[in-house]
Amino acid sequence: MQTSELKKKLLNTEYVYCLSNTSFSPDILKIGWTRYNPAYRANQLYTTGLPTPFKIEFLILTREGKSLEGRIHEYFSRCRVSGSREFFNISLPELQNTLTTKFSLKLFQLSDIIEHLPKQDKNHKPKKLMSSNSSDVHNYSYNEPSHLDESEVENMFAKFRYQPSPPNIPTTNINMFDKFKYRPTSS
Repeated sequence: MQTSELKKKLLNTEYVYCLSNTSFSPDILKIGWTRYNPAYRANQLYTTGLPTPFKIEFLILTREGKSLEGRIHEYFSRCRVSGSREFFNISLPELQNTLTTKFSLKLFQLSDIIEHLPKQDKNHKPKKLMSSNSSDVHNYSYNEPSHLDESEVENMFAKFRYQPSPPNIPTTNINMFDKFKYRPTSS
């Protein structure tokens, strides 16, 4: 595919991706979709619960990511690890072979398209605008972060601050935080 042709295609593209993680069995793969940069999505999924990051095994470029992802999930439902998760117990070669032969899909490596992917702003996540024209769903806007004034923030956190019992309160009344203090047992 020519560079200019690829750039044009990527402007209105969604991505179905296959991810692996060395923390999992080699045959546990995540199949998902995103409208945004798939490398950003893989990074989002790398949370404190995982010791290693996800690796993008391949991508499928499409205009109908959610629909294609659904068809792939349905086809491989017998391999699903958990009913509510997008992880499948299938070997990478078997998955690739099925997608290319039975689904007639072209699989891309991230390295083939990385320089043409949209850049992700770290502070703002693109949000799709829905319009009455279904062909116009690829317009993006950025949400501005909401700002609270200082007094609202102060009030929000005030109730969580430690406030020791005032000296004029009898010692039999225990402040809610005081009851969690370590007290050595008397011998």
